[in-house]
Amino acid sequence: MNLSRKLGLLAVLLVVFVFAADVFALTRAEETLKIVERDATRLKNLVANLDEYLDRPEETESQLQLLDSIIEEAKYYMEIGDEFEAELKLALAKIVIGRAYAAASRSPLAETRIISIDASTLSFRAKQGTLPQLVQQIKDTGFNTVFVEVLRDDGYVVYPSKYMILAPDLEGLDPLGELVRLCNENGIDVFPWQKVFFAAADGTPGPILTEHPEWAAVDRFGKPFEASGLAWFSPAHPEARELIFNYILEMWEMYDFAGCQLDYVRNATNPLENNDFSYDKATLDLFMTYYGYNPLDLPYPSAYDRTREGYVPGDSGAKWENWQAFREELITSMVARLAIAMKEKKPDAFISCGFAVGNWGGGTIQQAYLRAQNWPEWVQRHLVDALSPLVYQNEAVPVEREVTNVRDLAAGRAIQYPSLGVISMDEPYQLLEQIEIVRSIGEPGMRVFAYPHMKEEHFRLLKEGPFRNAAFPVHRDLYRASYLAFQDLMSQVSEEKSFYLELERMYNRIEASVEGAPAQKIAAARYLITRIERFPTGEYALDIQLQRIKSMLSLYVYRTKS
Repeated sequence: MNLSRKLGLLAVLLVVFVFAADVFALTRAEETLKIVERDATRLKNLVANLDEYLDRPEETESQLQLLDSIIEEAKYYMEIGDEFEAELKLALAKIVIGRAYAAASRSPLAETRIISIDASTLSFRAKQGTLPQLVQQIKDTGFNTVFVEVLRDDGYVVYPSKYMILAPDLEGLDPLGELVRLCNENGIDVFPWQKVFFAAADGTPGPILTEHPEWAAVDRFGKPFEASGLAWFSPAHPEARELIFNYILEMWEMYDFAGCQLDYVRNATNPLENNDFSYDKATLDLFMTYYGYNPLDLPYPSAYDRTREGYVPGDSGAKWENWQAFREELITSMVARLAIAMKEKKPDAFISCGFAVGNWGGGTIQQAYLRAQNWPEWVQRHLVDALSPLVYQNEAVPVEREVTNVRDLAAGRAIQYPSLGVISMDEPYQLLEQIEIVRSIGEPGMRVFAYPHMKEEHFRLLKEGPFRNAAFPVHRDLYRASYLAFQDLMSQVSEEKSFYLELERMYNRIEASVEGAPAQKIAAARYLITRIERFPTGEYALDIQLQRIKSMLSLYVYRTKS
């Protein structure tokens, strides 16, 4: 091939490459446009539902008009093939969606707003001497509650303990104690985020299991690590259980906590390997003592089968169900022992728990069962007050589905603080979108997971939008929170509304009893629950607030039975 033909071929290939790059860029812009238009539609539906109850209608409308204008400009540039300008406009549209959500969001008087602080951030800030600035940022943003991780990925704790090992780099410091003190001084409640059966996540067994390898949970092939490198304590080993109980109760008594978040209260799993935990000697010996056979001899039902939506306990046969129920009770018994002991020390404290749901498919409760997390049993036994399902999703639809499913399964016996995973979201405005979903389902709080994943835009949007007004955390006093929520609702309703007098009667009943005796409050709560069930106003903005009040009052009544 002569030089001129080679150059000609090269020119053709260059043209093809440029054309393909242009097509790819336009295809990418088209996909982005679909997402922007979808999310803009969801935003407009929220605005339409809130209607006359918008706090800032003019600002909201101005942002929506600007958004429409920018989307039209993006479409124009796509039509003329200017993908660069189109993508710039779509990036701007996403910013405006965030501002519009901030303008449209209400900021209730009663709502639990949680930020999770990981142990690495806590350690770093304590060594830096910047914990006061961290707490001030949290307060300024509108958070009123902190879930603070107390056990690091390397298996060391962030406070001086008789039972666990303080991280060597924190010698002489008490980061947890300093954070609790600063938060309490600033009116922020603190829950220790307890990773109950967790040992380490850095690819090592951690300091405790290194010293006591016989305490480790192992899979059915004898391996002591999850596929992701996490190491776990055996839920059956008596000495491991005693250590866990002692160090959590030690901490509970050392600091002024408002409640406790129980996390990693489950068995480890390796579902992609069709593998689960724990088949350690302590677990197998105890099971065989009671049931007389070795679960390793059973056919292994796949994780796919056990997490499908229609799966029910028993579908894999009696012998497997015995093994499953046995492992669930190992977990449940630890939840029970901790919850009972903590409430004996602090009767008004809230116990919350995190658990898996069907984010990527399968059934909501089936995903929990796979991990031996029978949390409906925990609710039934009055062991937990709040549920924090791990709905770490980029899409809004799974969040709405899973939070709704958990609400229906809890059936008024627990409230939810769904854990919204910022790390899973493409855009900052999605956090506000998901907060509005939680509110629309009638739940009185949410958890933002987690501090190190937050960008400045997240903080700004929360501060300007749904968290702009200070809120009373509902776990402090469910009845007072219900009263404040009703007070908030009444401030929005015109006396011209046909249902105003009925709402006023309900409000007067809760107002008259808010400082009353427990029996008076219980009677009023039952009356109000019944009236709310029978009296939808037909107006979205009011009915979701009434459902929140009902959620809080239902739990208030349920807790009196414990």
